[in-house]
Amino acid sequence: MSKQNLDAKLSTADIKTGFIEQLAALYDKPIGFFYGEQNGVEITEVERSFNSNADEIIKELTSIIKSQEARIAQLTDRLLGI
Repeated sequence: MSKQNLDAKLSTADIKTGFIEQLAALYDKPIGFFYGEQNGVEITEVERSFNSNADEIIKELTSIIKSQEARIAQLTDRLLGI
């Protein structure tokens, strides 16, 4: 792509997302970089963090659900006078 063509694409009021994707790939940057996002966390880092704790989180949530089910049963029994 020529410099003139690049300048023309960048100076338009509506830059196409496909062009931004091409720039991101060319410069090895996340697409959010071109939208001014500053968080620096890539999706792969978030996925890796979530996956490493997934079993622990599932066990904890299962425990909470069982506890709440038991509490609901108690309240239902009380309500019905059992």
